[in-house]
Amino acid sequence: GMGAMFLFSLLCLAGTAGGTTVLCVAGPKTSLNGEYQWNPSKTLYCRGDQSMIIRWASATSSWDFCSASGCTVTGVCDNSVGREGTLADDGSYPKESLVYDWGPSSGRSAVSRSSCPASSGQWILANID
Repeated sequence: GMGAMFLFSLLCLAGTAGGTTVLCVAGPKTSLNGEYQWNPSKTLYCRGDQSMIIRWASATSSWDFCSASGCTVTGVCDNSVGREGTLADDGSYPKESLVYDWGPSSGRSAVSRSSCPASSGQWILANID
């Protein structure tokens, strides 16, 4: 019946995410660094310590870094107010690139669509729970 059809479409949707359910941000911009997991219920990427997220902003057609608490954005984070960084879109996912943060390019961290290497120390964040 329709129930099975709906379930199938959900599974297909989940499958298309593939390796993009996790992002690693690494580099000189330590405030943004860490491993971010896709949170389907909140439709955003959330860092292991839950204090920073990456979400799609339709107004600016960008993926924005916002301060958060428990994966929920705290305060205004929109366009010219409160954004910690921003990424272009690449096929409905954050583009693998340097995070634009309005500062000098030498100070920017980079995003990759993969888990952070264990050697980066980010595993500590994931094990707080």
